[in-house]
Amino acid sequence: MRHILRNSILILVVLIFCGLSIYPPKEHLRLGKDLAGGVSLVYTVQLNPDDPPEVVDRVIEVLVERINPDGLFEISFVRQGRDRIEITMPLPSQEVQQLKTEYEDALAAFEDFELDASALERALRLSGEERQEALRALMTSDARTTMVRPVLEALEADELARQAYEDAVNQKEAAAPPAEETAEIAEGSGPTDQEISDLLNAAGEAADALDSAKSGAIASSVSPDDVREALLRSNDATTIRDESNGKPFTLPSPRERAVAAIRERLEGIPGGDETLDNALAKLETYNANRQGLDDPEDLQRLLQGSGVLQFRIAVKNGELANEQQLRQQIRERGPANVESDTANWYVLNQIEDWFDTVEEWRRVQADPAAFFAAQRNMVVEEYDGDYYALMYDIPGKRLTEAEGQWSLASSQRAQDQLGRPAVGFTMDPRGTRFVGEFTGANVQQPMGVLLDGRVYTVATIQQRLTRDSQITGTYSEQELNYLIKTLNAGSLQARLSEEPISVSNLAPELGADNLKKGLTAAWISLIVVGAFMVFYYFTCGFVAVIALLCNAIIILGAMSLARAAFTLPGIAGIVLTFGMAVDANVLIYERLREELKAGNDLRSAVRIAYSKVLSTIVDANVTNLIICFVLAQTGTQEIKGFAITLGI
Repeated sequence: MRHILRNSILILVVLIFCGLSIYPPKEHLRLGKDLAGGVSLVYTVQLNPDDPPEVVDRVIEVLVERINPDGLFEISFVRQGRDRIEITMPLPSQEVQQLKTEYEDALAAFEDFELDASALERALRLSGEERQEALRALMTSDARTTMVRPVLEALEADELARQAYEDAVNQKEAAAPPAEETAEIAEGSGPTDQEISDLLNAAGEAADALDSAKSGAIASSVSPDDVREALLRSNDATTIRDESNGKPFTLPSPRERAVAAIRERLEGIPGGDETLDNALAKLETYNANRQGLDDPEDLQRLLQGSGVLQFRIAVKNGELANEQQLRQQIRERGPANVESDTANWYVLNQIEDWFDTVEEWRRVQADPAAFFAAQRNMVVEEYDGDYYALMYDIPGKRLTEAEGQWSLASSQRAQDQLGRPAVGFTMDPRGTRFVGEFTGANVQQPMGVLLDGRVYTVATIQQRLTRDSQITGTYSEQELNYLIKTLNAGSLQARLSEEPISVSNLAPELGADNLKKGLTAAWISLIVVGAFMVFYYFTCGFVAVIALLCNAIIILGAMSLARAAFTLPGIAGIVLTFGMAVDANVLIYERLREELKAGNDLRSAVRIAYSKVLSTIVDANVTNLIICFVLAQTGTQEIKGFAITLGI
């Protein structure tokens, strides 16, 4: 009783804090698959007999980093037994589906900003009035009109310049004397050779201007897929040290770079900035409300092909005869539409790993091709905020799964020659032979190390490599751990079963019905238990009901703060909590009655009653807590929800 004011204030603060963390419940209380609707996929992990059990845990860690690196989606990975993984994700609610529709509509608006390059090429191959009509047919929106108009104007100028040259040549030929005559041409009888040469130069300049206008129109085209790809990139920024002033300098995130590149392409096109800003706003609202991926097939696609290691020889600057053509193709069409039987473009994993100072970053921004040609003798081009290196894709210049089955034996933390953190990895016997043959045939060549199709590092092969190698770079602790985990997990395509062995779907409507019935059961149990306590113990029973409500608020607040998902068994855990709490009150109140009958005053009776039953209550709750811990560690998601709510 001495600390009643202090304890009352403490309880009140806790209740207010938990209440604020709950409100509004729709946003702060997560629902599990059985209440919100969702899908559960069970995969097998193809283990070798000598694989340690930790391999499955490493596979889960890599999958989490791969699919949900920012923790934005409520996708759970639970190990089942020795070689199975259950992956659960919620299905989108109607509200989220509506937000997705609005986001997709915002992306679809970029159809007006997309120009069909092949149709433009076909139109330019026509002649006369047909060509101009075909070009005008492409001008179906204000944006396309802005793109095509310079081409149309350049075409008209090209036709006029070409016609002027042809007319001058014809006049020259018409004014020339017959071959058998030797009389000189009278002055002014036709254009001079210099005039014809000037007209020819003008026609050539007009043709170049037409090509430039055509390339500019194609380069300014922005499709919905271009914007979607840009907005799906990471929004995490990187900070480096500015050597000039010693202060930190924040580099733009991959998404910021991609969006800036799209803005540059949309420059001068009516409505471009507004349409892009609208798509960004819709995406932000959509991401703030979504809890998982939009479709289970998206999840299955992400689960395949993770952790694939490749080695490729990088193309040196000036080494390929068609280098300029490949550079122009990626600038105009993107890396997926480059035509080459020899090499392909592969994205650099993090551009921050390829320079050391802010000054070098500015050089990369100004002219990435010149920077990489001078610094690393590599062929690199920028496209939509990402930087792509040209790598060989022919036998003898690559080591991929196409050359045979090989894998890593292990990877671990290491140090490079400068003492910086690096990733060391050891090949299996077949991998050792493949790597030895590959590096032995390409000594003094730049070798790129690719993981999941992204270039992590390029280093010159000094000698034939054996089983041990390194991936070097300026990696953060998180990135270094991710590389090690991914390499240790090996090629997940070989580890994870190609298809899930079990797929369990629960529609949102059925989940809503489960939620309604579960809440009804909880309210009925609370009312019945509360009525019994008030009827049987009067004022003390009313106090117990108040405490029961406070207990419920604390449970919900703790679940909200821990971002734990409510499941149908979790609601059962809350109902069971009500019964356990009442059971404790019954023990206390019955002991209290005995002490009052023995002649003790109320204060002494309360103190004695609590002290005598405390050990029994503690024993019962500790026993239940142990059970909850075991269930939470070994059970499925539904059982885990029961264990968490009951444990709290």
